[in-house]
Amino acid sequence: MKVTYIEMSGFRGFRDSTRFEVPSGFAVVTGRNGVGKSTVCDALEFALTGTIRGASEHKETGETIDDYIWWRGAGPVTDFYVEVGFRRPDGSEIAVRRSPAAFSTKPDTKLNDVFLEAGATLDNPMVRLCRTTIIRDEEITQLSVDLGETERFDFVRAALGTADFSTANDKAKRVGDVLKRQLDAAQRDYDLQRDRVADLTARLSQARSDAARVSGLSDAENVLAAYLPEPPADPVLRLSLAENAIAGERVRLDALTRNFARLSELVRMQSEVATPKYRSQLRELESVLSAAQADAASAKALANRLGNELAKSQQESPRLGSLAQLHEHGRRLGLQNGECPLCGIKQDEAQFEAHLGEIGRRLESTDAQIAELSRQRADAVESAARLATKAGELALQLEGMRQAESVVESEFAKLSHDLAQLGFTATTIPETTLRSLSEHIEKSRVRTSRAEEALAVLRASHATARVLEYERESSAAHERLVSAEKLLSRLSAAHSRAKEAQQTIRRVQGEFVDEQLAEVSPLLEELYQRLRPHVDWQSVRYNLRGDVRRMLSLVVGPDLNPSFVFSSGQRRAAGLAFLLAIHLSRRWCKLQTLVLDDPVQHVDDYRALHLTELLAAIRRNGRQIICTVEDQALAELLARRLRSDVGDEGALVELSYQAGRGARVAERRLVAPLSQKVLVAS
Repeated sequence: MKVTYIEMSGFRGFRDSTRFEVPSGFAVVTGRNGVGKSTVCDALEFALTGTIRGASEHKETGETIDDYIWWRGAGPVTDFYVEVGFRRPDGSEIAVRRSPAAFSTKPDTKLNDVFLEAGATLDNPMVRLCRTTIIRDEEITQLSVDLGETERFDFVRAALGTADFSTANDKAKRVGDVLKRQLDAAQRDYDLQRDRVADLTARLSQARSDAARVSGLSDAENVLAAYLPEPPADPVLRLSLAENAIAGERVRLDALTRNFARLSELVRMQSEVATPKYRSQLRELESVLSAAQADAASAKALANRLGNELAKSQQESPRLGSLAQLHEHGRRLGLQNGECPLCGIKQDEAQFEAHLGEIGRRLESTDAQIAELSRQRADAVESAARLATKAGELALQLEGMRQAESVVESEFAKLSHDLAQLGFTATTIPETTLRSLSEHIEKSRVRTSRAEEALAVLRASHATARVLEYERESSAAHERLVSAEKLLSRLSAAHSRAKEAQQTIRRVQGEFVDEQLAEVSPLLEELYQRLRPHVDWQSVRYNLRGDVRRMLSLVVGPDLNPSFVFSSGQRRAAGLAFLLAIHLSRRWCKLQTLVLDDPVQHVDDYRALHLTELLAAIRRNGRQIICTVEDQALAELLARRLRSDVGDEGALVELSYQAGRGARVAERRLVAPLSQKVLVAS
């Protein structure tokens, strides 16, 4: 099966309806950048898959290439569609048409039935077909030498149409997921039953311990009667009320104990305040405070006096500054004709020098006086602040000692109120109250202990019935635990078998790929040698690693990775050999068309010639080739070398771009097959 035509309207850069008739031999499409060469390849892929490769990967500001599939330039468009025609080996034709609103085939049939060999079952077959039929410039290395080892293995497996185990693998995965959920649920139930058994065992042990103390029931009832003046007839309710009453008494006893500690501290404080030593300390502190306040006042007065003197000296400072300027001015000018240059008085040199010296000494004396006053005032201010702080601290200490008696009285009043809330009446004397409270607490503690012992006896009277009940529940819980454990064991084994089944499926799938790669290897080697990516390393091979998780690597020379040792052009040549080998090894595909979108980008002329010869060899095997190139001379060379003698025509198509109208066919030239007879008898 081969492509017969590609027709489009309003698609990408083609505004007007344009039809490419593709001969059964080859079609070379040429033109400058932006004239629509790649769009021809896009049209074939879009017709078969409904999208363009890379549409889901490349996104920007929320947009994808899907938003730019149809014409978005100026000018009217009569219709939006892409249609590709195909011819079967028997001569019948089929057209695949896709528009923004609909998809159709003529005659009406399924694409899988058209393009897949009988019995082939693949996941996303049209996507696989386009990935292995259309070799794009930007994907030559991305889908070959630059792929990771695991991704390269998956690509080869999908491209070769390895026996599809996806259904079995998916089914095994679903079974494994279901078993995993059931296993988790069984584990939770097992943990729940185990905790239930542990809880019942602990309760049963406590109930048996309580049952052992069942003697003395009558005495226990009498003790608890103090807490239950009108006990109810129901024994369970009576036990519950007794437990609550004793718990309340325990809370009250704890509160009384805390208040006893507070009262002990108040008694200690009162004993300290009432001693002669405390009174003596109070008088001594008052004397120290008075002296400190006097010292602080004296220091403050000294600081104020020094401040006034300093301010007075500083007021004269501007006048002295002017005098210093006159002194400097007179020193610089000297006597002028026996007269002072400043005042004009007649003087001799000795008088003038004496006058200037007197002014200088006065200036020096005044500056030293101001500096000394400033230092003394700073010391006085610091001393006054320090003494004031000390006096404040002494005043606070004195105030605290004076208020100690009132604090004891107020705290004792609060404590008496709190004790009254707890049922204890305090006396007016703290020491007496302390002794009474100690005796009350001790009696309450003894009574509460007896009540708790009586409560334990009362619980024991009900323990025998609880023992029987807990034994029944514990037996049933043990049975449920055993059942949960057995179910957990079965599900765990089943889940392990499901995981083993998944690994086995993946292992078998990998072995199928191994067999197919063994057949692809000679073809890959031949294509690599024809393209000659490297002078020294003239052969390429593959390595397979992994059992369940398979990895495929390409190596040259002494186990070297071409992705790291080849230049960009060499990597493209090796990638082309790899992708062409995969394309030519497909057994599941009926389409005998190879599409190359500008495969010589970043490849030198030497290797471009090798690629041309390789495509010519592929063409001689009857395969249809559609190739886009930018260089006009290379397009002419391809058109000459792709000719064959099997009767298949070719075409050289030149595209151009017209402003406002979009891409169009500028020229189309048929290339006839090679002549069968060179010499003709006359």
